[in-house]
Amino acid sequence: MLGVFFGVAIAILLLKDLASRAIRRIRNPPAKLEAARRQYEARLLKPDWAFYEEHLGRPVPQVVVKLFADAERLFHTYRFGDNFVQFAPLDAEGMAEAEWILPGIVPFANSNGDPIYLRPGASEENIVHITYHDGGDTYELAPSIEQFMAQLQHAA
Repeated sequence: MLGVFFGVAIAILLLKDLASRAIRRIRNPPAKLEAARRQYEARLLKPDWAFYEEHLGRPVPQVVVKLFADAERLFHTYRFGDNFVQFAPLDAEGMAEAEWILPGIVPFANSNGDPIYLRPGASEENIVHITYHDGGDTYELAPSIEQFMAQLQHAA
């Protein structure tokens, strides 16, 4: 009797999983996902420098400008210590996307959904921070954006 009960429970869970996958495929067909990817990449290639400079309240560091001018580099995944890093679009939409984690920041990169950013403010230094979405803890990743960029390594 116990075996039948477990068998039915496993069958129900398998059917639920199959139904969830089917619904996900219907809601997100490959063409829709591809269009979203292309739109994200287009945003990544066209940073809104005026917006980002106004947000920071100081000039955008040249190492960031140089990085975002190199399309080849933008689309790779990097390692920084234990973090896998991917670059993020520098625009108002990027700020809105990070709002649920930490209001008022514009991430230039992320690590598994955790924003990597420079704090805004005219007197702020270009220290690289990360805020973890699963607890809200903020840490300094690097004492400068230059050091952060210099220590990035291509992820395998």
